[in-house]
Order: sequence, then C-alpha cells, then structure tokens
Amino acid sequence: MPGMLRLGERLFRGEAPKQSQLVMEIDGGAKVNWWNEKIQPSHPLDAMIGDRDSDMGAGWAQGVRCFKVNWTLGLASVTERILDQKDRGDPFNPLR
Repeated sequence: MPGMLRLGERLFRGEAPKQSQLVMEIDGGAKVNWWNEKIQPSHPLDAMIGDRDSDMGAGWAQGVRCFKVNWTLGLASVTERILDQKDRGDPFNPLR
C-alpha cells in the first residue's frame, strides 16, 4: 500500500514515473519500522483522510498528517482542519 501512496503522490504532483520506475517505487521503497518515530513526509501539508485504522496506518507509514473521519460524514467533516497548516492531524499509535 505505501508504494501506491507514493505513486499517487507523484501523479498528483505531475511527476508521472516511467513504467520501469513503477516497480522500483512500489517494491523498492523504504521499509516501515513501526517501532520508530513517524518518517518525514515529502511535503509538510500532505495528508491521509480515512475512516479506518488501516487508513491511518498507511498515512503514518508515509509520515503524513492523518485525519480519521466518521464514514457517514467523510471529507467534509475535516476540510477546515486539513486546510489549517498548524493542524498536525489526529494521533495514531501503530503499536496499540
């Protein structure tokens, strides 16, 4: 999953990788160490929004701000928070 997030990030930023780079991006990425601190994101305002712990785990693995939402409310419930550059997102502990 983290490789797909990196691929999405590249596409979002207009940096579409070549076909030969897709495998490296997905399979050759850095390994997540759940015992260490969260890694630094590519951009400090990058975020993961989701309604499941797996969404938060994927965001944590990429170092991005994580926002957990109620599935019935969705993105609209955290839009103001996402736009707030000082909001670091919701806490997530991958070891709980």
